[in-house]
Amino acid sequence: MVSSRGALGGRGFADDVASKAGVIGLTRAMAMELRVRQIAVNSIAPGFTDTPMTRTMPLDQYAAAVALVLGADNRFMHAFSEKSHFEANVGVGYDLINDKGNLVASYAGEPGQSFVASGIDHGAWIAKAGVGYTYRPSQRVRVSIRDDAEGRRGYLNQSASAKLNWIF
Repeated sequence: MVSSRGALGGRGFADDVASKAGVIGLTRAMAMELRVRQIAVNSIAPGFTDTPMTRTMPLDQYAAAVALVLGADNRFMHAFSEKSHFEANVGVGYDLINDKGNLVASYAGEPGQSFVASGIDHGAWIAKAGVGYTYRPSQRVRVSIRDDAEGRRGYLNQSASAKLNWIF
């Protein structure tokens, strides 16, 4: 179980951020290690969770973070050879709370000082998809490209990436 804080960081919860980042790193390392045996390794990031720790957040940040999304995702992979493969993912979700998306900003050095900018009034249905190609010319080098998109009514988040891993 991980959270966005493990990837993004956050002020005031260093222990939680460090432990979640550790689980994310372990998941990635195990996935790379076990991929040759056709074993998938995943971690789950359920989103914001109401806990005694999160209740210590300033009220406006706490209210802006609450979301509950039910969804299903699937991932497909096709190996062209031992050195290259194509993968695609597709998913759909429904935001049961479906509040407006808000931007929360807080200031370093000023505990409790923050503001919330009201966001767009997006739809409750979420669709996402992505494609990628990985080529591994040797055991120590991996080249990957990906294109991913996630959308709601009135909102589209798209990312493209190219990655070169040199393991030494």
